[in-house]
Amino acid sequence: MFNALPVLETQRLSLTGARHDDLKTLQEHWDDPLVRRYLFDDQPVDEALAKVVLDACLDGVQQGHGLWLLTERGSQDFVGSAALIPTSVAAEYEPLLKGLLEPMISLAPIRWGNGLATEALSAVLGHAFKTLTVASVAAVNHLPNAASERMLLRAGFTALSEVAGPKYRLRTFIIQRHAWLARHDA
Repeated sequence: MFNALPVLETQRLSLTGARHDDLKTLQEHWDDPLVRRYLFDDQPVDEALAKVVLDACLDGVQQGHGLWLLTERGSQDFVGSAALIPTSVAAEYEPLLKGLLEPMISLAPIRWGNGLATEALSAVLGHAFKTLTVASVAAVNHLPNAASERMLLRAGFTALSEVAGPKYRLRTFIIQRHAWLARHDA
């Protein structure tokens, strides 16, 4: 049982567990049209929706999963968010994902293209596989989001299926603990 999410560190980022008072920061970030395009199927993210998402993430903290705020190490400048959450919408379209955890990474658009999302994903997967010792983690990508798919493949995910989605077609992925550990312990 966890009382709080651990702080995760990468070369350039600190990932700190989200709290209720982070709602405004997260709502503004998630409502950015470029961020919400795939993350929220391009639907506006008002405070009520952001609160639902944040509360759902906070509900998982005792099990060791949830939502982290990403800040730049040293400056503490907000960069985005990263989550490890139970599959939900994706599992409705691909039942093989039911019961698994999936990462969710979102960066401020000004921070895109510098490998920060890959760093955040690596930290979240390290937590999933080393701390929580889950057997596998799922991932979902909206087909138009080529950058996200490249990131998942670089991380070692294997494509599982292509299915319909709420707005875009989805490509689902999976990564096994043993495969991730082999890549990172070598």
